[in-house]
Amino acid sequence: MPQHDRNFKKKRLRSFFTIQEKKPQYSDTLEEIENQLINLGMIYLQMNLPVDSITPTFEDKIRSQIDNEINTIKILRAKENDLKTILHLYNLAWSSTHTPLSVMTLDALKEIYEFPETIFFLARYHGMAAGFIILDFEGDNNEFGIIAGLGVLPQYQKKKIGTLLGLKAWEFFKENGVSELRCEVYMENKGSYEFIKSLGFKEYGQKTYRLDDFFLKYETDSD
Repeated sequence: MPQHDRNFKKKRLRSFFTIQEKKPQYSDTLEEIENQLINLGMIYLQMNLPVDSITPTFEDKIRSQIDNEINTIKILRAKENDLKTILHLYNLAWSSTHTPLSVMTLDALKEIYEFPETIFFLARYHGMAAGFIILDFEGDNNEFGIIAGLGVLPQYQKKKIGTLLGLKAWEFFKENGVSELRCEVYMENKGSYEFIKSLGFKEYGQKTYRLDDFFLKYETDSD
């Protein structure tokens, strides 16, 4: 993929999934958020997990935490006709707890889906759509596996669905020969940080994003 297209994709994904971690401090108007991005930026913790660290012992330890739910949760690679379901999950997963800085539309989600290195998985709990994960690749040889976005409906967040989605990311990336898994977590989001840490990720740096690093406005779907 040309570098221009790769940067566009990263900016698109970042707008939907990293900026949604921002909690409102005063009011949640777009203008105030833009001003904060201009003046202060938003600090994200960069976390990684070398594939060599995912030993059978460590994997068994994580799997032992989900034995009671393993038969009730199914995770399958999403198809294009699943995108409306994922859009619904996205909106519900973030609307009650996060500032809606970016409007997710079906057209925008399709655009992300069509990037060749971007993969969607959909989780169902007792047959009901409950969560999703979006994976991506980076590096000259796609050697880095990226957890670009993960969402679980609030009513299912104690069912180990996020953990199973994390395991699916492990399996998928190992099968595709990556050397390291990576993700970014908003510095003030302690819950997400502890969850990612529980999957074996460790912090290796910080990055401050500014206004130009995001798309904050989208046109609505024509249909």
